[in-house]
Amino acid sequence: DITARQKDAGKYYTINSEIGNGYIDGTTNFAGLTTSFKHIVGNIFPSLADFIPANDKAKSNSLNDFVFFLQIAENEELLKFFNAPLKIAHPIKISGRVDDLDGRATIGIDAPYLVQGKKLIEKTSLSIDLDGDNDMMSINAVSQLDHKNGNILLVFNGTGANDRFDSDINWQYDRKRNFSGSINLSTLLKRNDDNRFAADIDINPTTF
Repeated sequence: DITARQKDAGKYYTINSEIGNGYIDGTTNFAGLTTSFKHIVGNIFPSLADFIPANDKAKSNSLNDFVFFLQIAENEELLKFFNAPLKIAHPIKISGRVDDLDGRATIGIDAPYLVQGKKLIEKTSLSIDLDGDNDMMSINAVSQLDHKNGNILLVFNGTGANDRFDSDINWQYDRKRNFSGSINLSTLLKRNDDNRFAADIDINPTTF
């Protein structure tokens, strides 16, 4: 069930179903969302800007400026229908914002408990902040895998700006003996002389 009502200069949408509940609040141009993200990402990674078609650039006059929230319920039948490898043991919350005027888009996902077979996956979260106005972005992801010999904590952090993306992957196995590590990568995006897209990846000091 989807309802909409006028609010200030935009609209307020509500979504209620067996799958989940949520809302969208603000000025929306759903047809232009892809263009919105392309322009924001193009400011952060200029080498990707050439992928924006001319007709997409013309659509950017219709601006998006809204926040959204969605809570996905534990719906085992739906997951079976899509043959999903995971089960939702606790509602998943998704929230974020799209603001064309400020050139910004954010999304956050919080999944406290997921189940894969007989294994429990805890404290899973993802946050992405695309700041096209300041030409930078950040990504953070965390998840904990339950294991009979101890929990395994995985952490991913990434930052991007000016055609460069730095990423750091950390893991820690909670055992009597220390078992942890970190992989640090730097990726430089560029265009070759023939305008083909290319990426140079450097492995920075890494520990195991």
